[in-house]
Amino acid sequence: MITASHNPKNDNGYKVYWENGAQIKPPLDEGIAACIEEHREPRSWDVEGIEHDERVEDVTVPMMDAYFAEAQKLVQDVELNQSTLLQYVYTPMHGVGAPFAARMLSSFGLPPFVAVPEQEQPDPDFPTVSFPNPEEKGALDMAKSLADAQNIGLVIANDPDADRFAAAEKQRDGSWLMFTGDQLGAIFAAYVLEMARSARVPDAKLAMVNSTVSSRMLETMARVEGFYYADTLTGFKWMANELEALQNQGYFIGLGYEEAIGYMIHDHVLDKDGVTALAVFVQLAARLHAKGQTVGDYLES
Repeated sequence: MITASHNPKNDNGYKVYWENGAQIKPPLDEGIAACIEEHREPRSWDVEGIEHDERVEDVTVPMMDAYFAEAQKLVQDVELNQSTLLQYVYTPMHGVGAPFAARMLSSFGLPPFVAVPEQEQPDPDFPTVSFPNPEEKGALDMAKSLADAQNIGLVIANDPDADRFAAAEKQRDGSWLMFTGDQLGAIFAAYVLEMARSARVPDAKLAMVNSTVSSRMLETMARVEGFYYADTLTGFKWMANELEALQNQGYFIGLGYEEAIGYMIHDHVLDKDGVTALAVFVQLAARLHAKGQTVGDYLES
């Protein structure tokens, strides 16, 4: 997969995934590099008609359909989702997230977002922000201004390639609380634990991991609540492969997260996924809103 994420368009890089759906880790990278060295001369530079070659299969549409269908396992109360009066502003930060976020939210039965119009369409020049990472100071200013103008108390965001998720919530004094990556990790962990218990997954068979540079809150929660916890090297290639290995040992994949606002919830994507995280977060916010509570209240509890 070719992506520049939230970097300038000239900084395109790529991610390589193995047959298990997770990014490669050593020694697979070494094997691929060796294979490249053995085949440095292309057999042909002619790409005309390659999409019709019998060895090429376009799986885009069925893969997307399967992705959204699998995410339905995370829907908790569709009637509550459909009836919520919760409003929220969303920005994809000039990236690709808007149509996928809209479809995911709709599949959960949640109301549509109020989009930041200036940032809704993909634009590799990122004209309205100095750096299109939702973590950066000022990156959500336009979203918060729109929310203020429309008396909306919640702002959510993806980075340009929609694998990261960020959120801010208006407090009772009118100020905005920008959730840190670790705070969101704790919120997701608590909610995933609730969801697993409602599905009768034994606590001891629920697995959650985070990167070694992230908060120790998840480790403390595991010690108190009884679910399995591990930390890994930084990067989802380590976390996803660790969780897949645990799944093969009979564990239920709950959560993987890193403090840099990356979240992997459940097992249908073995990588950080900002779109699934977004829908799960809004679903939680809708439940809390029905009780007169905020996500900030949930974090403090």
